[in-house]
Amino acid sequence: MVSTFLHRINPLCRKNRTHAKNAALGSIATAVLFTITVVTGSALPEIPAAQAISKGEKATRPDVVQIHIYDKPDGTPHRCTGTALNDQWILTAAHCVEGETYSSPDVPVDVLKVFYSNNKEQPGAATRVDKYVKHSHADIALLHVATAHQLHNYPTLLDNHPFVKDQKVELYGYGKGFQDAPVTWLRKAELKVIGQEDHINAGQVFVMRGVTGGSNHGDSGGPVFDDKGRIMGVNVIGSHSVWADPYAESKAVDVQHYADWVRETTGIKPASNQAPTRPGANLSARLSSF
Repeated sequence: MVSTFLHRINPLCRKNRTHAKNAALGSIATAVLFTITVVTGSALPEIPAAQAISKGEKATRPDVVQIHIYDKPDGTPHRCTGTALNDQWILTAAHCVEGETYSSPDVPVDVLKVFYSNNKEQPGAATRVDKYVKHSHADIALLHVATAHQLHNYPTLLDNHPFVKDQKVELYGYGKGFQDAPVTWLRKAELKVIGQEDHINAGQVFVMRGVTGGSNHGDSGGPVFDDKGRIMGVNVIGSHSVWADPYAESKAVDVQHYADWVRETTGIKPASNQAPTRPGANLSARLSSF
């Protein structure tokens, strides 16, 4: 059995920043990111930014947006995924807006751009972000765009849903495909929920295993929808084993635990799903070893 915990001294979670793990082993004072793993068997550790869809299929959803963070020295962006909750608020992962250094824990707002397009190669005009808010105890954030962008429909954010083991969900994201295959369009994959966990950095999360595909590198902040298209989670953590296993386990922040924060920040009222818990399902179940 392997218990893996991701400790972020300075929470830097995008793919090209994971080299900082090695620095953490040498000096905590200069560390940016490291992984502590208690091993009684053999397994590969977590990666902090679940960042693309392995396998899966091409998808079209106007409410699933591209987020570009222009804070790299070469001028190219880091990339994340987000979900438009209304014409100005976008839900994503908090680590998508984290800075490069301990003294600059957050990126300046002027480096953030949103694209309301599913086309990665030709995303169209960018929409400027004028502010963002991170949750203090969970890996989720809300971005506010300066110019309202009206869509025909917006997804419902659930604030009360039961834990149902093996429940089928859909994950959406932008980024590379299986074994870094190029991806030019939004993709989705079906996964199943296999557990819950109180994660040391991400907050209350549910654990997923791929069915038709899974989380990989480029899809941080992507939505996890239930079978009615309602937002259950925000994708935040994947596994290094995804290179060999496109269905590897990943974790999403369970948004029902942070619905009040979303209300207070945006004024959007999440809807409740009062469906009864399946017999034998345990709402307080935890899965912290794999």
